[in-house]
Amino acid sequence: MSRKPTTHELEALIAAHAAEIAALKAENEKLAQRVLHLGARPDMFS
Repeated sequence: MSRKPTTHELEALIAAHAAEIAALKAENEKLAQRVLHLGARPDMFS
């Protein structure tokens, strides 16, 4: 039978996911700035 994760383990998992989301948002912003720099309209990809 598998055990339930501890609160500490769940908090660590949430923190890891939050860090990953922050990194993805930063990468997305960086790519968006490159697109704007290349002259593409911001609404082209929505």
